[in-house]
Amino acid sequence: MSLGNQICAALGILCLVVLVHCTTARGFRFSPALLFFILYILQQIVGCMLLLREDDPGAVRARFGLELGMIGFTLGVVAITVCMRFSPSRELQALRSRIRLDETGLREKVIVMTVGYAIAITIVMVYFLRGGGIPLLEGIRALASGDEVRTAQILLKERRMEMTYFEDSSYRGQGYVDQLRMIVLPYVLACLFLWARHSGRRGLQIAVGLLAVPAVISLMGTGQRHPVLSFLLSLTILGYVMTSPHLHRKVLGVFFAIGFSIFFALSFMLGRYAHTNSIGGDLSMVALGLWNRIAYSNALGTMALFDLFPNPEPFRWGTTWTNDLYGFLPGPYVAFSAWLFRRLYGFTGTAAPMSFGEMYANFGLPGVLFGSALVGFAMQGAYVLWARKKIYRAEDLVVFAIGSMGFARLAMGGLLGPIQYGFVGLPLLYFTVRMGQWALRALHFRARALTTSP
Repeated sequence: MSLGNQICAALGILCLVVLVHCTTARGFRFSPALLFFILYILQQIVGCMLLLREDDPGAVRARFGLELGMIGFTLGVVAITVCMRFSPSRELQALRSRIRLDETGLREKVIVMTVGYAIAITIVMVYFLRGGGIPLLEGIRALASGDEVRTAQILLKERRMEMTYFEDSSYRGQGYVDQLRMIVLPYVLACLFLWARHSGRRGLQIAVGLLAVPAVISLMGTGQRHPVLSFLLSLTILGYVMTSPHLHRKVLGVFFAIGFSIFFALSFMLGRYAHTNSIGGDLSMVALGLWNRIAYSNALGTMALFDLFPNPEPFRWGTTWTNDLYGFLPGPYVAFSAWLFRRLYGFTGTAAPMSFGEMYANFGLPGVLFGSALVGFAMQGAYVLWARKKIYRAEDLVVFAIGSMGFARLAMGGLLGPIQYGFVGLPLLYFTVRMGQWALRALHFRARALTTSP
């Protein structure tokens, strides 16, 4: 290992130790900042160190930029921890004792969420059916009908590419449907699961399990791996917060096994590996493909930015973020990640640089340092406010779990990812449920007043 990589590795370990000390406590070794940083190390630092050539100025600049990201992020977390006088060892120990799943008006809230779930899942299924079917099920159907594995994989990939990238696709409005299948359905299912589990009634637990089936199909149906994995990781966070420390290893082990199996199966179905024409060889290549996806895919996109900017491409001065906001408006647009992939390889796809890479593309190395500090400041600040709540309802726990995944997406993509998968949908959803609950309660009181009046 070169001296530069040794310094980078030592810096990463030091920052990790500081983050653990500032954000976690014994029996509660989780925080959004820690999840973000671990994913950042796995998907950015490791790949950069393995791919880097010391005689390549762009690669060396990329490593330096990623090191600035680690430093800035850690400084941001430490700054807000000191300013808010946050003591993890004292404030996180009694967190679970403040969980209250019984509340007045719970019946109205369950009704609102159940109706919302029915509307959301109907829209999602109509979207798939009108667009031409669920790609994953079409691939499975091709296998069941006797087609070659490679034929089924090509079919699934074509359908997924049509859904995701083609402007003339028969699938219309995927961005809006994604808000339903990646935010609304997981939010409602997680809340219903917590209430059913707390009630101890097996019938309710079975009913929630049945409701989860179409939601999971919608998450896996596009053939994309990240939606269902984000859902599973959100449930893992929820389970970690809810359970006592002696069950944490079991919770993490179960969800890791499930997540790895799904990631492995979807990678195989999509054909994302080097084909060997033998089932044994193909399965080993799938495992290698998983490693390449984790360690290299995002790192390559980030390193490319440090090579492209500011020459031959000029700095964008924030326009990559404003451009991506167009994705919330009707009509076609080209995301920055799609532009980067086409700029690098000449055909359609995405090369998602994580947020610090996009900061560099906009404002250079100073942008990485100050931007990463701002991310750490905001992430830790939101975490401290949540940790100081006096009472945790089901929605508070679910918002924390899904919101943590929204923050984690900064480690896998630019600013658009968290906005799409939590930062917009969660607040709207939270207040919509509250408003529906209040409306039902008002109607109930009104009906009671009418029936009791002379």
